[in-house]
Amino acid sequence: MKLEGLQKNWDAMGKLDPLYGVLSHEGKRGRVWDKDDFFRTGTVEIDAVLAQARGLGPLRLGQALDFGCAVGRLSQALARHFKQVVGVDIAPSMLAEARRLNRFKGRCRYLLNARPDLGLFKDSSFDLVYSVLVLQHMHPDYSSRYIPEFLRVLRPGGLAVFQIPAKAQYSRWRGLKVLAPKALLRAYRRLRYGPSVDPDLEIEMHGIAEEQVRALVQGGGGEILRWENDTYWVRKTGSKKSRKAV
Repeated sequence: MKLEGLQKNWDAMGKLDPLYGVLSHEGKRGRVWDKDDFFRTGTVEIDAVLAQARGLGPLRLGQALDFGCAVGRLSQALARHFKQVVGVDIAPSMLAEARRLNRFKGRCRYLLNARPDLGLFKDSSFDLVYSVLVLQHMHPDYSSRYIPEFLRVLRPGGLAVFQIPAKAQYSRWRGLKVLAPKALLRAYRRLRYGPSVDPDLEIEMHGIAEEQVRALVQGGGGEILRWENDTYWVRKTGSKKSRKAV
């Protein structure tokens, strides 16, 4: 799926049920997430991430980038620690909700990024780039371009923490959906999501093999400090190598 299609689908999700679109927890469908509980999950996650980061070496708490920020669950949590936080997302509806719910207006801002790069930002702009539950939803043609961009916008010594599975992880119903007639899938989606939602809405799942991620990181001037649970902890060293040399 091209970026235009990805934007269309996530914008539709943002209009339908933005918090559930971010965290699809059992019993939370239908705009029933309590906002304090929702944002508390981000605080717990970021506090744990920064505690682990401190064990990997020094980290400046200047500028942080939340890539694929959606409604700001994680950027709001990052703003409790960093002087400035920028959240970027492809879906205008998600960003509108993020701005409405922004509790750190002086230190946290949200920008639309519908480009296959991070050209909005200069080299060496951030001390931390954080992205989870995002890259897996886009085709590897795009995620493999964003990973080197994470390193480009990091300051030397900065940390990128991003999650991407080695291969696509589908639900047990995926096989049935692939085999089902398109008309039947559209009818199912109308029934599940309501008549106001595009029946072609689909959240894709993709992955990138570990060896390819390692090549992208090394080629971009980064060093993988830790890799667990599909999450990469990468320090920018500034020493780039060509793909052929990896």
